[in-house]
Amino acid sequence: MAFSEDLISKGIAYQTRVLDQRCIKPEQAIDSLLAAHGQPVFFLHRVRSIQEKPIILLENYVACAHCPGIEQDDFTENRLFDTLENKYGLELSWGWRTFEARSATAEIAR
Repeated sequence: MAFSEDLISKGIAYQTRVLDQRCIKPEQAIDSLLAAHGQPVFFLHRVRSIQEKPIILLENYVACAHCPGIEQDDFTENRLFDTLENKYGLELSWGWRTFEARSATAEIAR
């Protein structure tokens, strides 16, 4: 279950601020995980807040070949997984998550 789905199921309102979204040349680890074979991947960097307090920083990567034009989508209003499934017709069967606790930078904390 995505973090946003968990919040929605609990009736918790949240806000999303997109820090960066673009197609990039992936680092080797990302390239290997996505089997992108050196092709561009979509990078989405967001902050989710509750009551205007940042609670989670999200970084997602998706092979651009699966969703042409995704860098133009509005992820302040639309959830990534919904967009991938409903707009691009992708069936999400697995994902990779890593969690790390660290202090927020000034940009993230604002």
